[in-house]
Amino acid sequence: MNFYVKRLFLNPCNNSQNNFTHKNIYLKSNNNYIKNKFINALSNKFYNIKTNYIYFHDDFKTNYINALLMPELNFSISSFNDENSSHMIDLNSTIKNYSEDNIKNLKDNISSMHKDFSNIICKINELFSSICKNHSLNLNKDKFYDFKYYFINHIFKNPTEKTPFKISEYLISSVGIEGFKTFSNYLPHDENKVFVINDDFNIFKPLLLNEIFNKAMDLNISVEIYRNPLNKKIIDHIKIPSLNVCIISNNFLFNEKVPGVQINSEDFSLNKISFKETKHDYENITLLIKDLNLLCTTLRKNYNELYKFFDDYVIENKFNDLVFNTLKNVIR
Repeated sequence: MNFYVKRLFLNPCNNSQNNFTHKNIYLKSNNNYIKNKFINALSNKFYNIKTNYIYFHDDFKTNYINALLMPELNFSISSFNDENSSHMIDLNSTIKNYSEDNIKNLKDNISSMHKDFSNIICKINELFSSICKNHSLNLNKDKFYDFKYYFINHIFKNPTEKTPFKISEYLISSVGIEGFKTFSNYLPHDENKVFVINDDFNIFKPLLLNEIFNKAMDLNISVEIYRNPLNKKIIDHIKIPSLNVCIISNNFLFNEKVPGVQINSEDFSLNKISFKETKHDYENITLLIKDLNLLCTTLRKNYNELYKFFDDYVIENKFNDLVFNTLKNVIR
């Protein structure tokens, strides 16, 4: 987290982002829109300040910032409260009263679509897991274990851990309003070694990343791990800051083109599974993803309509004053 650009994460797995800072501000409001608007407005004001930024985005509405952290200024501001919050800003005074009746139908539609969304995701996840299980039989174990031995020895050739041992867990991919979305391109930053695993159906990736994670723990080397949003037991990405190593993985659902040394599943495949054997599963999962994307398009339209409604009720002068006063207190 040590570089002078905006760094984006989804919510940390343990919801402990306030541990980074000492001045922790909680935004109080029953209206999530006004909280997100406030953090975005503050973020824009901070833009020219040369310091480290860490952003935590909502894992469903990925354009929503849930928290902004500036560790060097010992400052964080969050839309949800926890025991570490030392200050509170009440935003209820910045939005006029409105009747819930005016948006009841819209909220009911969104709620109904959320249920449809969850059902489709469950079907996709079940089918994807089944395909992965079948493809795991296609692993050339001899080739993979030879590579794994060489690769891990190469990574941990000169371990020089100087900081206290720490495991940090995050999500940087999501299944939400944008469909299957990953921000893995934000992960690399000046590392000497960036490796990109291209493994559509998890033939070898879970085995390799688990082994690397266990090796780091054995050597007391701090790691950042990035969990899979569909199955948090699975590690998708690993960063080892003290070794300047960043390992990113792509699969059929989450895929981002990232420069680096490419490691492909074809290199460890026995080619025993024919296209005919998997064609039906591919077709089904492709249709489900198409249905999901159509639903997400409608969801985004409904949410935009809801945000537009709330925006008309913001008391701009009170809102802007609160943003200015917060900015002044942070940088003084």
